[in-house]
Amino acid sequence: MSLTPPSPISPMGMSSGSPFFAEKRRGGGILGRLSACLPFLENRHGRFIRIMAIASVILFLGSIWSFSRRTDSDLNLEEPYIDSPATDAPSLTNPPNSPPPPPKEKTEFDSEYHPDNTPFPPPEGADDAVLVIKTGSQVVWQRLPVHLVTTTTLTPNYLVFSDLTERIGNVVIHDCLKDVKPNLREAHKQFQIYRDARKVKPFPGFTEKELAIPSSRPFNVEISKMDLKGGWDLDKYKNVPILYQSYRAFPDKKWYIFIDADSFLFVGNTLRYLNANYDPTKPYYIGSQTLLGEELFAHGGTGYALSGAAAKLAVVDHPELEHAFEEYAINHCCGDHVLSRVLDKVGVGLSYERGRMQGEPWYGIRWDDNTWCSKILTFHHVSQGDVQELWEFERHMEKTLKEKKRNDGYILYSDLYHRFARPFLTSLEPQWDNLSNDKWLERPGYPTGFSMEKPPIEADLPKIQDEEQRKKWTNYLKFSEVEKAAIDDRGKCEEACQKSGSCLQWKWTAGKCVLNNSIIFGQRDTNPEGEKKAWWSGWNLERIESVRKSMSCETDLDGSFPAEEKRKKDNRQGAGDEEEDN
Repeated sequence: MSLTPPSPISPMGMSSGSPFFAEKRRGGGILGRLSACLPFLENRHGRFIRIMAIASVILFLGSIWSFSRRTDSDLNLEEPYIDSPATDAPSLTNPPNSPPPPPKEKTEFDSEYHPDNTPFPPPEGADDAVLVIKTGSQVVWQRLPVHLVTTTTLTPNYLVFSDLTERIGNVVIHDCLKDVKPNLREAHKQFQIYRDARKVKPFPGFTEKELAIPSSRPFNVEISKMDLKGGWDLDKYKNVPILYQSYRAFPDKKWYIFIDADSFLFVGNTLRYLNANYDPTKPYYIGSQTLLGEELFAHGGTGYALSGAAAKLAVVDHPELEHAFEEYAINHCCGDHVLSRVLDKVGVGLSYERGRMQGEPWYGIRWDDNTWCSKILTFHHVSQGDVQELWEFERHMEKTLKEKKRNDGYILYSDLYHRFARPFLTSLEPQWDNLSNDKWLERPGYPTGFSMEKPPIEADLPKIQDEEQRKKWTNYLKFSEVEKAAIDDRGKCEEACQKSGSCLQWKWTAGKCVLNNSIIFGQRDTNPEGEKKAWWSGWNLERIESVRKSMSCETDLDGSFPAEEKRKKDNRQGAGDEEEDN
């Protein structure tokens, strides 16, 4: 009898003489063929390793087949960051805003957590205007991004300039100083910050256009935290080249509107106002006036506008002026002032629009007889949160005013009052500075020979040697008894406002009482010395309502005023405090 040797046992406990392995040895099917190609797997590990290896080979071949069928458009290897004409020169223009996704059915979750994000159409005339935003390399990441998802969604033509080329998403921030004379740019001390910022080794991009516009944000380095000095000195060189570069990027537009990145522009209001009150075919330079010595110019942070005719007059007819004032800027403070010298050379003077173009944030403006029914175009010194709130307010008001056919479509100071101030005013608010500033009630320091027990009287005024002290005591002695008492007593400060026929609000801290004849909302007082040194503020609510109702633009608006207890409750809830329902 012949004996057959025992079959080797696989790791899974299956004999290699089993029908499964016999089938592979006979070369049956694709598994058998692949196994034949992998003879090194015929070892003691057996079936499991062979199966895994065969599966890996199949997946690898499938990946190659799938990749070979993809087109260039599928791969999208070179999505541009900027629209570029058929020329080798880089374009300054930004890509259009991405189209919105198709609408989907709203759910309860959407309505609660995702407010209406329907793109708001650009206002009439937006295609004929250019918005230009100026910023700096040390603040660009803190100030600009919010504008790219708010303000610029209403302006199809916009540019952003800084002192360093950067990318945020698919938007390019352009270096407006790259063509400044080399003797300044490469050597002058006022350009030291410009040179220092370029010592940061940038990341390379991926596409050809990205490689041409490298990011300035390397590993673990924020330029804003590099403690670079001299940003203000550098800023004064920007305004003139920004004008020239903006016009060349968008020639022959009707309006060129310039703001800083810490400003807010009511786009619809501004375009309506410019087109209704100025002819863009004539040279106009429009802004809020400020003075440097005897020289008048538009304040840059407040925002200013140039008609197409004015921009063309400077850029096309006088290209030599682009660099003519660079040496002049060395010994002068401000870029907006330097720009005004260029415009003065071409015969374009300032058209004054103070009040409509504001140098304050919304909480620092005055509501009074002069402003209440006025149109508002810009704010300055705004935070990122302010930009968001104002943009949402603008979207709402544009729609509301159009539907109700009110104010000829303009947003007014009164609209701001109803949205941002009126619901929150109270007769007394602790740790709050409402920025009252009209009449200061405080006791001057005592001159030599006088004291609290023996203060100067009117007959003593000639004895006070120091002229400034004499003026202060002359003014103090004119105060009424209530006003003198208000200096040391908060209740008397409120009484002093009530007894003054024109006072609408007051603020008090120990030793000072300040009365104001207009409404200012103000801000939280975060005095480092604590609550005892902080301001207390109050508003004369009845008198304010009387003033409001007398304004022509308030005729069709709700005449009721929220009860003070309700306003205080809303304020507390808005600050995050919880209250039980009564």
